[in-house]
Amino acid sequence: ELAKRNVSEAEYKVEDMAELTSVEYGTPIPLGTVIEGLIYESVSHSGRDQHAIDIAVELHTTIVCPRDGVVIHSRDIHDQYGPTVEFARYNNFIEIEHEDGEITRLSHIAKGSCRVKVGERVKEGQELGKVGLVGRTTRPHLHWMVAVRVEGDQRYQSLKIRHKYPLKEGAQEG
Repeated sequence: ELAKRNVSEAEYKVEDMAELTSVEYGTPIPLGTVIEGLIYESVSHSGRDQHAIDIAVELHTTIVCPRDGVVIHSRDIHDQYGPTVEFARYNNFIEIEHEDGEITRLSHIAKGSCRVKVGERVKEGQELGKVGLVGRTTRPHLHWMVAVRVEGDQRYQSLKIRHKYPLKEGAQEG
């Protein structure tokens, strides 16, 4: 069983919480991929998603596992997208739980592209799927969040991601 790393309900309500991930993460896209833009702050990066990162890349860019873990949720059945909150329910995603209880959520997965199943052990660098144009969005990008569970609740609190390889616009280098 995976160790659980939780934050208390009181900590969840602290708006300036800036806890870091327990270890450095690899990138969720292959090294050498061209990043068209990085968005750290947006309307969708509030509350539990406050430390998420949007990585703008070309449609169908390969998504890879940023850290070893076990797939706990996945969905790749939708293909609708749009700019309003009504489209959020059409998002496709993969969630991976790591040995320390941190959870990676990768969102905007292309319909039918998921290469992993719930319960599967995944390794850093393993292909997970492709970036899609799906959910609440107007352009292809990967929404990447690492979080911990809030104690006694089903919600998560995002963490600031420590990176093995700094993310930057242009080609990613190792």
